[in-house]
Amino acid sequence: MFTASFTRSTLVLSSIGLALGLTAQMVEASPLLRIPDQGFQNVVGFNGNEPIPGNTLTNRTHEFYDNQTGNGGGSASTNAITGNILANSLTFDGGGLVTGFTIHTTITNDLPPQGPWLDGANSHGETLSTPFSSVSDLYNAKLTTEFADDGIRGNFPTSGAPNFGPESNIFAKNYDELAWYSNTNTGKFQVPTWDFGNILLGQSVSRDLRFGLYNPVSQATIQFLIDAGDIFMNRTTDLKIGDYFENGPGNVDAAGIRYQGLAVDDGSAYPNTLNRSGNVSVFVDVPEPASLALMIAGLAGLATTHRRKKA
Repeated sequence: MFTASFTRSTLVLSSIGLALGLTAQMVEASPLLRIPDQGFQNVVGFNGNEPIPGNTLTNRTHEFYDNQTGNGGGSASTNAITGNILANSLTFDGGGLVTGFTIHTTITNDLPPQGPWLDGANSHGETLSTPFSSVSDLYNAKLTTEFADDGIRGNFPTSGAPNFGPESNIFAKNYDELAWYSNTNTGKFQVPTWDFGNILLGQSVSRDLRFGLYNPVSQATIQFLIDAGDIFMNRTTDLKIGDYFENGPGNVDAAGIRYQGLAVDDGSAYPNTLNRSGNVSVFVDVPEPASLALMIAGLAGLATTHRRKKA
């Protein structure tokens, strides 16, 4: 449904690209970073190649972020990943309480990146520190919602790291698959994911994600999220599925600030440190150059070409 025909093209850039004389126009966008594979740490179904007994995993090689312009982001800035609650999508029970809503979600492939970005971490103890970002059409893009349950009450283990209970009051309704979440081989497929297909450089793909509420709430409880506009974020500080759920310790509900891990993306560099400035993740496949030497040669060639054009 979202696929398109295109010619594969990939380039790897790093912060040294700026020193090599790449123009600001050329380096506008968000980081696209190769994600680490560290044992069973944060295996999420399609993101990681460790064999889980009885299950076949499909891997994604990179994570795509929505950093702010100048802090790893660029032309789309923090709008590289957006989620907006559609006001006319609210459903209500007989007492006038909200029972569900739809989030209109858009991913924009605005690569390559501009400016340095902060390192990533997650609740499994994984970290990622790299100056290198790929630039590519995004293949087989998947978005995970770290604030939403799978709709099967009780499927979530409410105790024991790295899980953060209690089970979220928000559950996904029209997801495509469940992602694996655990740092051992006894975890579960439990995090809702949606397919966004292939996203060409400069292209945007949108989907409407539907959610329900186990316990209905007043519209006033979530009105600030409706009014805010963008409530999805995935900065580089939130590696993979950083925490599940996002309403865990230190990130309790607070009216007008956040609800069940949903929070306002105000466009600042790192807007919500309580959830690592991330409540969704976007995983993609990216074909990489065969070696670092090719990458360095490519950067040098770009710099030489740029100097010749200026001359």
